[in-house]
This record gives sequence, structure tokens and C-alpha cells, in this order.
Amino acid sequence: MVQPFSEEELSLISGDYFFVQKNKIFASLHERFLQINNHINKLKEKYNQNLPAEVNRKQGKISRGENYNNLPYMVLDNPNVFSNDGIFAFRLIFLWGKYFTLNIAISGKYFLHYQPYLPEVIKSFSQMNVYQLHDDQLWQHYITSGYREISEDSNFTPLNDFLKLTKVIEFDKVETLKIETLNFYEMFLQNIKHQ
Repeated sequence: MVQPFSEEELSLISGDYFFVQKNKIFASLHERFLQINNHINKLKEKYNQNLPAEVNRKQGKISRGENYNNLPYMVLDNPNVFSNDGIFAFRLIFLWGKYFTLNIAISGKYFLHYQPYLPEVIKSFSQMNVYQLHDDQLWQHYITSGYREISEDSNFTPLNDFLKLTKVIEFDKVETLKIETLNFYEMFLQNIKHQ
């Protein structure tokens, strides 16, 4: 038997206010992400000696969707190398109803190459409220029990052949999003080398 619509549901389907506001929010987010992407490209130029050529060639991509755990989202990937040989990605993700996340993910050949530098990378994030993923759910973007906050006592513990670091930016801190994003990514770039 089909359930009747509630008063709240009838109110939602009778108006367009929500969708008008949602479109405005996504337009504003897209502009912010474009600006951040331009700054990330400048950081990649500054630290290009620390990055493989294929990572430097990627200029960034913004995408959005409607169904990450039933909610809308937007993603900036820069760099965005996803291949059979490995992943080298920096992701800024807007998760509707939750927060923004800043993510660094490396796996495969990139993980093996940078592995000697990863203990220093982990140590450098100990004062920045950054989490390291400790299970195999690489595409889980909500902070769950699989994540552990990095502290001064944290040691680099490789799991399989990947590393994922995540920082959460709450919505009420949106005005700091650009500087937090750039500081997070630059901290990583300062502590790795490419030979």
C-alpha cells in the first residue's frame, strides 16, 4: 500500500525554494573550488621536483553528484592520477549535511616510491587534526572507526600499499577552506621527494 505524503513532503514538492537555494550553493562552491584549484596548480609548480611528471600534467577536475550515501556532493581532484599502477590524488570533497574533507591518497607505485618519506609526512601532520585511514575502505569519505587521528606519538603504519590522510573542515569554517586546503597539501609536498 502506498503511504500518503506527509505535510512536510507536500510542502517540499509544492515549492522550488530548496532547489533554487541548492543550485546557488553549488554555484558558489564551484567558484571556490575553481579558485582553490588555481592555487593548487601553483603549488604543484613550486614543488614540481617532488612530483612525477604525470602528476604535474594533471590540472584538476571538479565533479558533482547526487548520491553519496543518498546526499549531494562535490569533488575537486588535483592531482587526479587513478591508474592500474597506482593512485596519486588530492581531493577536496563537499559532503552535503556533513562537512568538507581534504584527502591525500597514494597507492601502488606512488606509495612504493614515497614510502621512505611517509614517516616524516605523518609526523608533520601531528598538530593539524589530520586522520590516517587504518582499514581498506579507501573510498569511505566520512570519518569512521577506520580512521585514527594523527598525534605526536603516531607512527607510520603501512596497510597494504596505500596511504590516505584526511582533514575535516566544518561548514562554519568555510571562509578558511582555501588556506586550510593549501596548507594541508603544501605540508605533504614539502615532505616528499621524487628522484
